Amino acid sequence: MQYLFQLSRVYNAVHLISIQHSSAEQGWEFPNHRHTILEFKYCIKGRIEHKINGKTYITNQGDSVIMKAGVYHQMKVLEDCEFFGFHFDMEMPTVYSIFQSIPDPFIPANLGGFIKQWVNQFMSDFGSDFSQLHHLPQTTVHYSVENNLKILKMHSSFVEFISSLAKFYYEPSQVLDDVVHSSHLYIAHQTAFELNNTEQYDLQIGEIALKLNVHRSHITNCFKEVYGVTPKQYLLQLRTQKAKQYLLETNLTVEDIADKLSFSSTAHFTKFFAKQTGSSPSHYRAKREM
Repeated sequence: MQYLFQLSRVYNAVHLISIQHSSAEQGWEFPNHRHTILEFKYCIKGRIEHKINGKTYITNQGDSVIMKAGVYHQMKVLEDCEFFGFHFDMEMPTVYSIFQSIPDPFIPANLGGFIKQWVNQFMSDFGSDFSQLHHLPQTTVHYSVENNLKILKMHSSFVEFISSLAKFYYEPSQVLDDVVHSSHLYIAHQTAFELNNTEQYDLQIGEIALKLNVHRSHITNCFKEVYGVTPKQYLLQLRTQKAKQYLLETNLTVEDIADKLSFSSTAHFTKFFAKQTGSSPSHYRAKREM
């Protein structure tokens, strides 16, 4: 037998924590806050002021903003508005890092034509289903098979859009090949390779430095120059995503997961996971039962 085509274990979880289509009157505002997930907002009409990491951005019809995980942000409605947004997380560190290293959170309407097209198509395809699927946060919902199929189709649309959004940010970053010294690119890519392929989640950068025969501070500088985060932050993302995968896909106990991910104790793992996700391991695992 000759394989003409084969892929093994094609898996990538994209978590949609909340999807929101809302209208708000002039003067309404949401206070300064931050969270451990990514957030996207698209202005359908009106005018909205966003303060992201201390900098002000004004979105008008067709403009969008994306908030990195961990960044403080707030919004205020300057004119009666309507907007569409969602919070999301993903278990593909390389793509996650694209969003975490974006230089500018603002996407003007003239550059975001593909966003307007997707939002309009999404609302056309699923807008009439919102009333059936709508529920408040922190409530347990048992959907019918028909509604679960709608949600699956809706989710696939989001995955395709998030992929387009990541590509939008990634393609301009290709200028790195011209701006960043080739030796820096090599060190950053080799470090990412080592981090992505290790099972030692307490791996020290010094170990990679010895393997690459460079100083650990040089590795950190090169990595941040290319990926926008430090190797330590990148490894934290990998560790968190692996923990989520174990919790959702296996029946391993929390104690076993803590051991697999090189935590000194279950309590240490639980504290780490709660800090990274805002949820305890047991509460996060309960998602798969919903």
